[in-house]
Amino acid sequence: MKKVFLAAGMAAAVALGAGSAEAADAARGKQLMQQKCFTCHYFEPGGPGKVKKTGPYLFGVYGRTIGTWDSFKYSPGYVALGQKGMTWTDANIGEYIADPKPFIQKNTGDPKARSNMSFRLKVPNENAEQAAQRKTDTDDIIAFLKTLK
Repeated sequence: MKKVFLAAGMAAAVALGAGSAEAADAARGKQLMQQKCFTCHYFEPGGPGKVKKTGPYLFGVYGRTIGTWDSFKYSPGYVALGQKGMTWTDANIGEYIADPKPFIQKNTGDPKARSNMSFRLKVPNENAEQAAQRKTDTDDIIAFLKTLK
């Protein structure tokens, strides 16, 4: 009987450990954002003030309608997505930061639509290990964006 409880306890510990290992890490997401996004985007509370960046303010971006932050001039593709009612969800952020241009083109239906964001997480000819790392990075960035309320 003790062996059954011991085995059940070990199985539960392994399952719980595996679940937490796969959980998104908002703190790591913040570090990634500071390394990869801060050059073009401001995302601290209180707004950018007089700071001018080439990308829109990202505080509160999660759930926001795409292309609608008042103090930024978006390209037509982003405006079109906003007019369609698209918002920044897990799926949309994930697909967008992987490679912005195809995201804009697919969702506007315009093969000529462009994104001014040159950064992308996806690397050309990505292998399985790189794809897994991108998924982790994406999940962590999304977890951090969700904290910006």
